[in-house]
Amino acid sequence: AKALTKTEIHPYEGHKQTSFYIKITLFRWVNTAIIPLIITPFGSTLMAGDNLLEGAFSIFFAEIVTITSVQLLDIGGNIKRHFLAPRAATQEDMNRNMRGGVVELSERYTNMTKVVFLALWYCPIYPSALFFCSFSLVMSYFVDRFSLMRSWAPSPKIGKIISRISRRYFMPAAVCISAIMASYMWTSFNFDNLCVVYSFDYGTTDYDGTWIMPSIKHGRIDRAGGIQTTRLVDIKSSKDQLYEFCNQNFLSERRESLKFPALPSYQPVGNHWMSDDQERLTRVFGWSSVGILCFVVSFYILVVIHTLTKSYKPKGEDKEIPFSASGTAGYVPQVKSDVINFPLIACPVQPIIDDDLIDWASPFYSYENFDLTIDADKIMDRDKKGRSVTDTAFSKVVHWEAPV
Repeated sequence: AKALTKTEIHPYEGHKQTSFYIKITLFRWVNTAIIPLIITPFGSTLMAGDNLLEGAFSIFFAEIVTITSVQLLDIGGNIKRHFLAPRAATQEDMNRNMRGGVVELSERYTNMTKVVFLALWYCPIYPSALFFCSFSLVMSYFVDRFSLMRSWAPSPKIGKIISRISRRYFMPAAVCISAIMASYMWTSFNFDNLCVVYSFDYGTTDYDGTWIMPSIKHGRIDRAGGIQTTRLVDIKSSKDQLYEFCNQNFLSERRESLKFPALPSYQPVGNHWMSDDQERLTRVFGWSSVGILCFVVSFYILVVIHTLTKSYKPKGEDKEIPFSASGTAGYVPQVKSDVINFPLIACPVQPIIDDDLIDWASPFYSYENFDLTIDADKIMDRDKKGRSVTDTAFSKVVHWEAPV
């Protein structure tokens, strides 16, 4: 996601962070919730041992314990600040080791959105996910606040665009997907693909006897020393309840078509596994998912129409404060470097007569020391028309003084 974002052109840092947020959020939603559901066998969803819920718990545990512990320890940052910085040969090298770790607001929002989506995805069959989610968010709040004050480097001001995108688009989508998955999960309960056989002739003795069955341990065939272990099972058809296979997964590729909404009426004829209470609850979840889906889709359509048809309306009043006195930095093209403490300026700095247009200042060097055009003119020759690379390849920033 980061590599794709670097290839894009954005006028503002906020737009760049928003693009990165959208990509990484979709990737993490798929990796943490959707793919585990696809690759986990249907019968192992609630089975004792290595089941789907154990994987969800592992993700929550990593968010609450592992990731927060690594962030608090900040091993790399502490090594730079307490070991490398005091031994630096120059003041500039020491400042570089003391500037803190780089943090991107889009990634922090993605971690929050991922945890919320994971909880909403599994909460129908794993209600504890909601408690883990709330605890994880509280931990992230305090740990991020500590890192913001103690270990992270200052980040650029990007406004509220990411929070607005997250609140307006991703959260309604997460709630809608949660409602749909809740209806499917309740129809699939008990996740064992077994239906009671009601029409079996209990007078037959075809299944009576002692059968050799593979031993199952933690949802898998038990093997000792590479050899499959077995056990003996006694069956008496006159006393034991018999079951047969029935596909309880409405999302299974074995079905002829996708069943939506997930309703008990889609159970195969003669293979009913739902109880009366489960059927009533499934109807509520199924039709509720339809209502929520219609509401969210209508909301998105209205947002698109509003975006395409809205006109500009100025907000606020003219304060009669000139730009030069507002304290706002100008748009000066800059390139960040991991080797140099301050950004490199990608335009001639000589026409910039007002130093306030740049929102940083080096205590040791002037702005000309960070001017890339000076080095480019020394390295690159002029073209056939006699123009320097500064005139053809770099931006230009011109400043006019405000009239007195």
